[in-house]
Amino acid sequence: MIAGADQTAQMRARLFANRLGLAFQMWDDLQDSVSTSDAIGKDVHKDDGRVTFVTLWGEQRTRAAIAETIDEALASIGDPSCPLALYALNLFHRAGHGG
Repeated sequence: MIAGADQTAQMRARLFANRLGLAFQMWDDLQDSVSTSDAIGKDVHKDDGRVTFVTLWGEQRTRAAIAETIDEALASIGDPSCPLALYALNLFHRAGHGG
């Protein structure tokens, strides 16, 4: 809205942000379950006893869902090679997601 984007562009941006946020939450749940504090720089297993994507779906399905959700985010933006999409992908790659 600040940049004067029309309603279609605003909707695409909201969908992109929503999908990216969901992918991040799944990634966070996964890391809490399978990683170490040294590897990710924060305490792990803080979600033990809670319902997470990993407890619902397991590790492999969660990994697949992360990739699917990132793809949905990229599709919503319309141009998967735009700077915003490339930046988001780079963040996930740097965090260890190879999808």
